[in-house]
Amino acid sequence: MNFRKILGHGAVSLLLASNAWLASFIAEMPSVSAIAAIQGERAMPAYWLDRVRDADRLLMKPEQVVRVNQTIRYQGNTLIDLAHYPAAIQASELRKKMSLAMKAYSGWELPRIFKDGRQLSWEDWKAAKDNCGYDVPRGELPVGYAVTVRRADLRRLPVADAWTAVTDPARDEMQAMLLDPAEPVVVLWRSVDGVFSFVQTRNYLGWVETSALGFADREQWLRYAAPPQYMMVVVDQRTWIVNGKELKFRMSAHIPALEGIGSSWRVILPTAENGRLVDQEMVLNADQTLHAGPLPCRKGNIIRQAFRLLGAPYSYGCKNGGWDAPSFVSAVYRSVGIDLPQDVAEQEHVMLNRLPLEGMNSSQRYAAFFNAEPMSLLFSPKHVMLYLGMDGGGEPIVIHAMDGKQPQVMLSDLHFAAGERNAEMLSLLTSIGNVF
Repeated sequence: MNFRKILGHGAVSLLLASNAWLASFIAEMPSVSAIAAIQGERAMPAYWLDRVRDADRLLMKPEQVVRVNQTIRYQGNTLIDLAHYPAAIQASELRKKMSLAMKAYSGWELPRIFKDGRQLSWEDWKAAKDNCGYDVPRGELPVGYAVTVRRADLRRLPVADAWTAVTDPARDEMQAMLLDPAEPVVVLWRSVDGVFSFVQTRNYLGWVETSALGFADREQWLRYAAPPQYMMVVVDQRTWIVNGKELKFRMSAHIPALEGIGSSWRVILPTAENGRLVDQEMVLNADQTLHAGPLPCRKGNIIRQAFRLLGAPYSYGCKNGGWDAPSFVSAVYRSVGIDLPQDVAEQEHVMLNRLPLEGMNSSQRYAAFFNAEPMSLLFSPKHVMLYLGMDGGGEPIVIHAMDGKQPQVMLSDLHFAAGERNAEMLSLLTSIGNVF
């Protein structure tokens, strides 16, 4: 029984008021100041599959998943139905999208970031901004269609060099996310030097190297943007060789499929000749790295997919093939067919069932977890975690992509220090949410 839905947001207070044993139990829970390594049986997916009630019960049928994705898109975010993108956009809208992609770097004031170990110069800053080509003609601008023909970085500005944070030399502030091969994009604009193209992906905006794209007409492009059937990568990384070149895919990447051939599938993989998209047909064996379409939407499958990434490296904006917090939960959810935006704040906003935690003390926050659905998402400013459930000792446990001394996808409780104030994560949580 879902007491949260029955009692509403006042459930936590009622639970504490009517269950003295619960309040006492919570008050006696230990608190530590750093991330403690989760080891032993709790670090195994079988432990959580046994603890989660009805782990392999179907949460949503495929048609219900489709409706949930439609509802998420209608809430106004960067997650869109790419196949129905308009054929032209207004110049004023393009400028807004450029600013949106830049995030904190949309103004002209020289930011305090570094290039090659030195403070970024005004000349480099102005050159990058000018390269965006702000002198956009008025009126409607036709869009173009392309598919990524290799793994490619999506950038906030049209620059390939790393511009690093003052506090973290490994954090490239220009890195937005990583695009897999076979990713359809709508091309909205070109940089002045032509090296970069400004694109809309299914869940983000940014600049990608033009050389990473194969341009196509809309009909050919729709084979990738709206394939009738597809194969999905269900492991951390998978590589195929196409025309002597490596195509590296990550979890939840889609590969358009044409037909099943026994235990195999005939698929199309993208290549390019002189910048034009060329479809390369291949036969892929249906093994444990691939699945025909999304996995059934079950908590058990979410657990299995999350643990397949346990120990995978963390990297901001998924640089060099790692995972950051929003891309990790997005990939795991997409494995069971649920599409999420890439931005943490937007992910929190689109949760269909959400329990706000702001204003609660530690005891009230703990009480919220007694009724929280396992496989929900836990949000704090700039971070998101997948909630596995409570362990045998009554401790809420999460799996998430986390920066730190060992930057990786890890298991932890909620007592680690995080945030600008180095406060305990439990006190920083803003909500618990899910879409099922």
